[in-house]
Amino acid sequence: MKEELIIDYTNELSVKFKVTPDIEVKEIIVDIFGGKKTYKPIKKGEYYTFSLSNSVFLRGMQGIIQFYFSFIDENGSYKITNFARFNKFEMIGGGIKNVKNNYIVPHQTRSRNFILIVTDDFKKQKLNVINFLTSFNCNKESININGVFKTFLLSVDQMEIGMEGRKTFSKFRSRIDFSKIQSKYSDNLAISTVIPFDTSIEEDIYDFFLYIHLKEIPEPVKIRFGHTRFLMRQKVKDYVLKFDEETIYITPYFTFSGQNLSLHVERINNDVTKNIENIKQNNREDIWLIGEQPYKAQDTGKAFFEYIRRTHPEKEAYYVIDFNSPEYENVKDLGNIIDYRSKEHFEMCLKATHLIGSHHIDYLYPIRNKEFISKVKAKKIFLQHGVLGVKNLANLYLNQKEFFDVDMFCVSTEREKQITVEDLKFSEEQVKVTGLSRFDSLFKNDIEVKKQILIIPTWRDWLQNVDTFLESEYYQRYQSLISNKEFLDICRKNDVDVVFCLHPNMQKYSSFFKSDDVKIVFQGEIDVQLLIKESMLMITDYSSVAFDFAFLNKPVIYYQFDQKRFLGKAGSHLDLERELPGTIISNEEEITSVFNKIAENGFRISDENLNRVNSLLKYKDTRNSERIFNEITNFKFKRTLTERIKRTEKYKKAFNYFRRNRVYFPLMKLFYKIFKLLPLKERYVFESGVGVQYSDAPKALYEELMRIKPDAECVWFYNKTSFIHPMNTKVVKRLSLGYYYYLATSKYWINNQNFPSYITKRKGTTYLQTWHGTPVKKMLFDLKEIYGREKGYVQRVENAKNQWSYLISQNSYATKHFRTAFRYNGPILEEGYPRNDILINNPEKELIINKIRHAYSISPSKKIILYAPTFRDNAKVENKFESDIKIDFKEFNDRFGEEYILLLRMHVTVSSDIEIPEEYKHCIINVSSYPDIQELYLMTDILITDYSSVLFDFAVLKRPMIFYAYDLEEYKNDIRGAYLDYEKEVPGKIVKNQNELFHAINNIEELKSEYRDKLSKFKQKYAPLDDGNAAKRIVKKILLQSHK
Repeated sequence: MKEELIIDYTNELSVKFKVTPDIEVKEIIVDIFGGKKTYKPIKKGEYYTFSLSNSVFLRGMQGIIQFYFSFIDENGSYKITNFARFNKFEMIGGGIKNVKNNYIVPHQTRSRNFILIVTDDFKKQKLNVINFLTSFNCNKESININGVFKTFLLSVDQMEIGMEGRKTFSKFRSRIDFSKIQSKYSDNLAISTVIPFDTSIEEDIYDFFLYIHLKEIPEPVKIRFGHTRFLMRQKVKDYVLKFDEETIYITPYFTFSGQNLSLHVERINNDVTKNIENIKQNNREDIWLIGEQPYKAQDTGKAFFEYIRRTHPEKEAYYVIDFNSPEYENVKDLGNIIDYRSKEHFEMCLKATHLIGSHHIDYLYPIRNKEFISKVKAKKIFLQHGVLGVKNLANLYLNQKEFFDVDMFCVSTEREKQITVEDLKFSEEQVKVTGLSRFDSLFKNDIEVKKQILIIPTWRDWLQNVDTFLESEYYQRYQSLISNKEFLDICRKNDVDVVFCLHPNMQKYSSFFKSDDVKIVFQGEIDVQLLIKESMLMITDYSSVAFDFAFLNKPVIYYQFDQKRFLGKAGSHLDLERELPGTIISNEEEITSVFNKIAENGFRISDENLNRVNSLLKYKDTRNSERIFNEITNFKFKRTLTERIKRTEKYKKAFNYFRRNRVYFPLMKLFYKIFKLLPLKERYVFESGVGVQYSDAPKALYEELMRIKPDAECVWFYNKTSFIHPMNTKVVKRLSLGYYYYLATSKYWINNQNFPSYITKRKGTTYLQTWHGTPVKKMLFDLKEIYGREKGYVQRVENAKNQWSYLISQNSYATKHFRTAFRYNGPILEEGYPRNDILINNPEKELIINKIRHAYSISPSKKIILYAPTFRDNAKVENKFESDIKIDFKEFNDRFGEEYILLLRMHVTVSSDIEIPEEYKHCIINVSSYPDIQELYLMTDILITDYSSVLFDFAVLKRPMIFYAYDLEEYKNDIRGAYLDYEKEVPGKIVKNQNELFHAINNIEELKSEYRDKLSKFKQKYAPLDDGNAAKRIVKKILLQSHK
């Protein structure tokens, strides 16, 4: 369809393109920083053309400009597509332009879509560039690197490579030679460099960066280098460089998230290494080697070693630490102390039967050299150095040989065990609930609590150098806090001292913090556990030491100003608002307010947080080390061959290939037929949003079932991090082998969409279809023509519908239209929507609102507008319906930015990749990825929608709605049509353009009064049964029918 695209950016942007003769181009749609404008293309012969004036850049805005065109296809259907993947592509007069102090960058996305980037600072802008390593080798003279660098419409003048140390900040730079490789869509550069080897190189972890010099840009663009593909990773080897006095070990490793190349550089005296090969393995003696990080002796490793030396002095156990560390003093008198990287350390590491560490087991090795590590045959015991759960740690502690090779995993709570088994993929046999060894000392009542506040934030993995640190929000926030006059005045009023202690990984930055009123603690000055025991209040962010503090029944404030970035896409293992034993806040003003309340309450922990502590902690005693000792002594775990294979990256790669192979689903269908021969079990399976959500009616029904029948065996089909649930609930990946097994053998199915259309339920299975909304728009068999769906869609829905045992309806209106739209003649449960139960008399309302506010850093003083439009059938781009947000972000900010936050919630079928310029992110937030829209309703003051079914649910709250129906006539007559008499029925103001919308927001109090009666009647007509008990009625009627 897309024949040729010619971009001319000699002066102003001119676009010329050709498509196949069977389609007719209608409009050019330009998305300028989130606001869409349409242009009429000019047709000249076979080509369509349009131009974009540089005047669009004069407003000082920054962000992404994207391009689309609408067309009528050969079947007469209206469609939209982007400017990606034309058969021919040419760029004329390309290069970066400078317009009014902004750089205008012609660029292409990963899908080869043409865009313009507008920015004044390339440090803020993530460019679409790809690089990967093709070879790496090292010798005494140089480090030699070859790779490929792919760029899209960026003109590269020159490149350099940098090798930068994480701790020493050492930097090595070298120029890169590059040459072009022929490619259809990108500028592929073959790159090659030789970094002279400096024999005085310091020990450190070194990362590689590219410095890209682009035309028109004064400063080079810095990006991470070294993405390494699977096969290449198998080829990269370790290097051992022997010099006269020392041996330098260079061990490449690959970062978990980006698989980028980094180097461990280690220097060992030859007197130490020369006898390593002669050390004999130990087959009889029971030797335990214990430690933390090489410089540390104040955590669980030290506590456990101290217990052994005191109560089992006959045990051949040794502690490894660098004798030059100030923390060596903490253990030197215990005996059996081994100097890190000494001859004895090498010998004991190879002879040990058990390696027992508080941190990653790799810290117990004298070197990271893979050949040496392969000779270590000890069982590996992970003591942990904190209660896990706040941050998803699958990238660090996933049970995979190449990244985290551990046999036994110690935890403190049953909740931790659940996380370790379900999310980190350890077997139950490997996970032992013992408590942390340091809790033995923690729970001794031997330290008097001082009038002292401990501020102790954790580290940030993105702050790897001084420049980044000094520019970071982390530094600015904590420096501001320890200088905050109001905060310090409250401390003086209560005669309270303040201690500020950085995480060990951030200690190198301690000297940058300044305060005359706060004591700043440096590494090794004070034992952290002593600080915990003697302080009366803790302020932290995500640190696990908060659990230690709360376990002492003392109050904790969690200062989580960067929650979204810190937790990342993986999120948390926990439901933070419900499970953390403290108060979460996101701004400095809240700290002073919460701190003042705690002080007025005598620095006592709240009853709610005390209950959380008591429900979490299994053992509150001084026998934690004893339990650990007994578990290690009796630990007989041995992996089977299958288990050993499944832990490897090679197996995971092979399985992923198989999962994408065309034989996978036919094989799963066969297994499903076989599984149907097995006995049917009294089991409930739940799915929501095709396995990507824990939300909607399935969530409400599940939670109600758990309240009524807590021992019910349940399975959730869910592809993300496990959510909080009882141990008798199992979480299974959608479309995995287990998915088909549990479908085939479970008596109850609950879903808000559909299971695969080829799945047929067996006799005796009850399938409860909850559906996902009362329809405004016409659906399926009520439509004359279906837009935007692939061939066979209707037949698949028909097949799936034939499996339903029951369908839930919110009201008689929905029941009537479900009958005709689905051609469904089975039982309909007209009981109201279970998902709306949380909107009625919800005791957790404030908790849920706070959770959302903290996740998106929303001030409690701001009112909330939720914009939740539906999708347009005729606005599909590639495989997603396209969003068309007809709200000018700048104008919204200028008029309402001080009073309101605008939350954008796109329909699940709509692309949620919304470009919000940086200057408006304080008042406009994309919440499309938030799993549960009902929870968003709880904090919403005004709902803006169009033809979405959200109006029926939101009406339950009787809060104002504005209906932004800018394409009402087109929607009614040309796109789909509606069941509802829209203009007569909707319980709010209908607006058709932005001026009317903003006027309605401005006069919302008048509209509340005007539509109060209509809204009340609408609620009574369309949500009469949404009374907070819908889930209870349905669970008792259907899911517990065999228990009557």
